[in-house]
Amino acid sequence: MGLLAASTFALFIFLSGSVAKETSPILKSALLSTGAVITVFVVFPPIFLFNLDVMAGIALYGLVLGFFGVLLPPLLYSIGMPHIGSGTGTIMTASELPMAVIMSSLVLERVLSWFQWTGVFIILSGIAFSNLRNRRTRQQTNWQDYTQN
Repeated sequence: MGLLAASTFALFIFLSGSVAKETSPILKSALLSTGAVITVFVVFPPIFLFNLDVMAGIALYGLVLGFFGVLLPPLLYSIGMPHIGSGTGTIMTASELPMAVIMSSLVLERVLSWFQWTGVFIILSGIAFSNLRNRRTRQQTNWQDYTQN
């Protein structure tokens, strides 16, 4: 499951930053969200939607979650990713992980082990190291081009 999550995250970052840059952000957001809902419905069939009592009970939560979790993030990604690039976008998105861990600790009062914090640190360090290495390589290339002229 972790590998599948990492793969779909990498695919989402790649598609948000490099595919169909001329497409309107609203259309790109709609297509990304539609693909996501199809994937989720294949894995978890929405059988509960046939029970109107259950559907009425979760409708308000669904609207709020749908706006802040499904509509807004892909729309903002579609607007911002072509401007900042996939590397910086990955670092910005990786900040979601420590925030989710911190909020689960504060809001849900979940006890977190040092092992969980170590995992968060390793993930963030890997992303930052990769992007810093790429930046250093680009700067060296630019410096060599400058000195040759």
